[in-house]
Amino acid sequence: VLRATQSKVSPELPDSVSDNLASICERALAPDPAQRHQSADELRRDLRHYLVRRSSMDLTRQASQELRGLIQWEDDHLTTGELEETTRVRQGVADARFGFEQALQLWEDNARARMGLKEILSFGVRSHIRNGDLTAAESLMRQIEQPEPGLIQALSRLRSRIEDERAEHERLVRDLSEFDPRVGAQSRALASSL
Repeated sequence: VLRATQSKVSPELPDSVSDNLASICERALAPDPAQRHQSADELRRDLRHYLVRRSSMDLTRQASQELRGLIQWEDDHLTTGELEETTRVRQGVADARFGFEQALQLWEDNARARMGLKEILSFGVRSHIRNGDLTAAESLMRQIEQPEPGLIQALSRLRSRIEDERAEHERLVRDLSEFDPRVGAQSRALASSL
């Protein structure tokens, strides 16, 4: 290491070293002392940032794998017509969402985690829409930054369908009460006695 700092050429790093870590190492071992970290604290800060970002990216990769697994599971079950809101979907959405949120908590500028969080929330909204759960779909939708127009339209269609079903139910209840022999029996008895 000391010889590398005195040499005019930066040492070659193994291919397994990430670009970010290589950049920190190259700066620490730069031949020109003015290009090196000016203190151990500065080097420690750069290494800490690197480790935090690496941890954030690891969480993002794990959450992305969960999301891909959910999408594949959904595709397999959609083709057989057996798709229902199951524990597998709910748990998978919760796990992936937690992973993306933790990645963003570590490194808020992690664009992949932000995109993954939007994708898993959208997946959850679509799942709730398919199962007719308007409240859950609306709750997740409010958490999505700039939801896709198609998702907004699908939620709107579900809302309209549920409102139509509710109106139809109320109409049927009214109609049933008109045909109930107990309802209006006194009025009919009074009218027939006149």
